[in-house]
Amino acid sequence: MSQEPEKAENLEQAVNRILEGLQALSASGKRIELELREFNAKLTSLEAMISAGRQDTRFNFEEIIRQQTSIDSLNDRMSNVQEKLTLPAVASSERAGRV
Repeated sequence: MSQEPEKAENLEQAVNRILEGLQALSASGKRIELELREFNAKLTSLEAMISAGRQDTRFNFEEIIRQQTSIDSLNDRMSNVQEKLTLPAVASSERAGRV
């Protein structure tokens, strides 16, 4: 009969060890959950920064296209002006050669 209290004590110790292990697991799970929340917050912030960067890039690309179109238009206008200025000079030099 002396084995009965010893078995009960051993059982109680085993149960206590299991409970301590479960408490440790619970604490670890809470730490992991907290770290995941922090990670998700950082990930959300990073996604927002990437999205903003893409919008900036898209705006910059559109601005480059707009500027290039303006430059092309100015080049065309300059070419037209040059042609108009060059033609009379060629005509007058031809006249000078005939005289």
